[in-house]
Amino acid sequence: MSETTPSIDTKSLTEKRMRRRELITKGAIGAAILAAAYVAPQITTVRARANGQLTPPPSNGCHDCSLGYWKQEQHFDSWPAGYAPGDLYSAHFVCGTDATPHDAKTLLEVLGLGGGGDNALGRQSVAALLDAARAEDNQDCVFGFSVQEVKDMVCAAFNGGDVGGTKDDLEAAIDECEGEGSDD
Repeated sequence: MSETTPSIDTKSLTEKRMRRRELITKGAIGAAILAAAYVAPQITTVRARANGQLTPPPSNGCHDCSLGYWKQEQHFDSWPAGYAPGDLYSAHFVCGTDATPHDAKTLLEVLGLGGGGDNALGRQSVAALLDAARAEDNQDCVFGFSVQEVKDMVCAAFNGGDVGGTKDDLEAAIDECEGEGSDD
């Protein structure tokens, strides 16, 4: 019995290799185009800011509204009327018959919680509540949500809603209020 070596179609292999290289090259070019499209506007923004061509957002009279601001003792006198660091979270976030994870904590304790999930929403909810209350007391201050909207959003999130999405919405409103970004 003689062994035969299977014949290899080298022309077919060469064509496959060339096609593979062509696809890889096209993919690399496509990735480079996408990267350039994403990075170019950001580089332009950085350059414009560095050259003084970008002006900061107009002041809305609502400075230092981050949760970092609210939890500092020297700013406790800035808390809006009707709110105090020692108030129970449950005194301001009354979510029907369902409890929130922070009902037994004070507003200041919730501001100081670490971690994500319910704790992150808790921190942002207290800062947003204080910012919304200050905006309702001060016509020069603008905040993205009313006090009642903050309360309703938080209760809905803690009662089976979107905790992460609600945290993100509140954080975005706080960031816009600050004009620079959150301290958290």
